[in-house]
Amino acid sequence: MNKYLLSLLSMLMVCFNASATEEGALNGTFTINGSGEKVQFSQGNLQYQASTGTWRFAENQWDIIGAANSNISSTYSGWIDLFGWATSGWESGCGNSAYQPYSTSTNPSDFSLHDLWFVYNMTGDYANADWGVYNAISNGGNAAGLWRTLNFNELNYLFNTRKNATNLRSQVAVNGVRGYAILPDEFILPDGISFIAMAEDWTTNVYDTTAWRQMEAAGAVFLPAAGCRVNENKINFINERGYYWTSSVQNGDLKRILFIHGANSTLLYHMQANIGLSVRLVQTHIPDANPTAIENTFAGQTQPATQKILRDGQIVILRGEKEYTLTGQEVR
Repeated sequence: MNKYLLSLLSMLMVCFNASATEEGALNGTFTINGSGEKVQFSQGNLQYQASTGTWRFAENQWDIIGAANSNISSTYSGWIDLFGWATSGWESGCGNSAYQPYSTSTNPSDFSLHDLWFVYNMTGDYANADWGVYNAISNGGNAAGLWRTLNFNELNYLFNTRKNATNLRSQVAVNGVRGYAILPDEFILPDGISFIAMAEDWTTNVYDTTAWRQMEAAGAVFLPAAGCRVNENKINFINERGYYWTSSVQNGDLKRILFIHGANSTLLYHMQANIGLSVRLVQTHIPDANPTAIENTFAGQTQPATQKILRDGQIVILRGEKEYTLTGQEVR
């Protein structure tokens, strides 16, 4: 094979990899702030197996571990999906003695990132406390730094401020599991499927596996009501309430969460850091990273390809001559 063909093949591979959706990501995009930054959600809730130290996303959006979360321990060979706040496994050195994914405690302060004067969010210098930043997700690209947890302001914008926000969410039941659906910015309802926004019960929007797969293909996200873990290993409210961590602090040992329960009462609320809650990770959506990038490259158009590289231990997104962090912040 001559040098020209090798070069052409290499360029095609780079463009193809840049345009593909990250492994483990759903294809819908969601605006999270007034600057228009968008994210894609992972294919399911985060899960962990202590005996092997393995992280993964649930195979299906409706999958929950449920009562088996009570088996949480450093040697448990099953899977858990309810975690204390900031339990990525990163030792920050700033007061949080409970930082492993299997950590339990009755003291919320054990989970808080704090020093004598301040309490910190899971961002900036403390971003490694975020499960998706610090860990490789086995079915989500299998490299650290590809995912993150939404902060409170981003979640609030997604639920309440983005264009048409209240028409793009509702209580639903999927494959017998109660929870909450959020629809992407540009959503086209599949033929033969119904969706009633802001329904006030669990029975208005009911989907079997076949119907939900069509919704999912159109970009819909489902957050199952997986309950919570209290008093170290007691599991409450399975299939009744859903609690999802954000990366943000309310004050002291209280951390901001998304709270899902009956009568369409979804609240951006708060919870003590030692309670075991669900985690749903997102990744930054980079505009124009799509299959037409290959065509545009060879048609002489100026749309730059997008790629991810590892630099100084951090994932950096390159698009043309610009560089972005995984949270979408331009750095060069």
